[in-house]
Amino acid sequence: MQYNFIFDEYNISMGFFNKVENVGIEVNKRTIENLDVDSNFYPLWSGCGNRLDKSKVELINKGKMKLLLISDGEALQKMTLGLVMNLIKQWNLNSKQVIFMSYDLRSDETYKLLLNEFLKFREYPINVIAMDTYLFEPHSGFGNLPLPTKEIKPYRYVCYNANAKEYRMFLVTELFRRGLDKQGLISLLFRYSEPAQILNLMSSDFTSDLGFDTTKGYGKLVDEYAKTEMVKRVPLVLDRSMESVDKNDRPVDIDHIKHSYFNIITESYMYNKSLPQSHKTIFEMSEKTYKALICQPFIHLGSYGVLKYMRSMGYKTFPELFDESYDDIINHTDRLLAVVDSIEKVCKMDDKEFHSIYCRDIIPKVIHNRELANSKKIKENIWSKFIKELLEI
Repeated sequence: MQYNFIFDEYNISMGFFNKVENVGIEVNKRTIENLDVDSNFYPLWSGCGNRLDKSKVELINKGKMKLLLISDGEALQKMTLGLVMNLIKQWNLNSKQVIFMSYDLRSDETYKLLLNEFLKFREYPINVIAMDTYLFEPHSGFGNLPLPTKEIKPYRYVCYNANAKEYRMFLVTELFRRGLDKQGLISLLFRYSEPAQILNLMSSDFTSDLGFDTTKGYGKLVDEYAKTEMVKRVPLVLDRSMESVDKNDRPVDIDHIKHSYFNIITESYMYNKSLPQSHKTIFEMSEKTYKALICQPFIHLGSYGVLKYMRSMGYKTFPELFDESYDDIINHTDRLLAVVDSIEKVCKMDDKEFHSIYCRDIIPKVIHNRELANSKKIKENIWSKFIKELLEI
């Protein structure tokens, strides 16, 4: 079936679809004056130059085209779905003609949970679709990231954390409490927080918010260490100040990559008790993942099932180093602990054994991952799957 993306003019920004065209994939597009009987989709948001008006709303409500809301950098969640509902009510749109595209790769599951949690969203049922949007972001923005070499490196890992979310503060606290901090390059910048808020955040009840019992046992140990020791150390700045990151958070320090063996990825979303239940299924691969994937082996802290998805796309993961069973753990606190335990185990490996595994087994996999991520083929596969699912809505 033929499809078209409809734009107000040929020369306006297409937002996300510009990135698709820039990797050499043809995007079928027409102007609003040239609608035909094929499936038509009118993109909006995320840098797209289209603008809604009454005539376009009429075309949408008559079934001449569907409204495609692009959220290439935010997951489907209460906030973004609320924006969709407001738009539907503002323009009196037929919600069944609305499609929300998100980089949450489990958007369908997340949407079902949102409908169960927030009954108001049932009044305006929409369609949702997932897209691995960051695959199309040019890697040149990260800098000239080196491939791994067989040289001995002074650090086992690098772990970047700009926005100090609960799971990131927990992870960093545990790296220090377990004495693993000296083996790594760690940042914790408290992005979006005022300087006066940093100590309050580090001494907050984030361990309890994650779901740990802080009155006894393990939870109490982590909570006390954060409030007595970590408050003396934060913020953790490697090379870039918060002001620098705010201006451009894409570049990576090449020396950090050269001088460390693996990357601890802390993705943008992970559930805690203060969040809606629908956050449990959010699953995304942002630039944080792709920065690591193209230059280092990695362990991934975010949602469950990420490694399974990567392997299905042809990427290699690293069971030679890590106990990757954490990827199957749905409970977020159990998964968090499994990741920390796996990091500790790797950090305590014999240096010669570790380096031998790295040189023999790991380097070829990283080279493979970069070649695959840079290839046109994987992007064409993702795009074809997206179009197929779009036409089935």
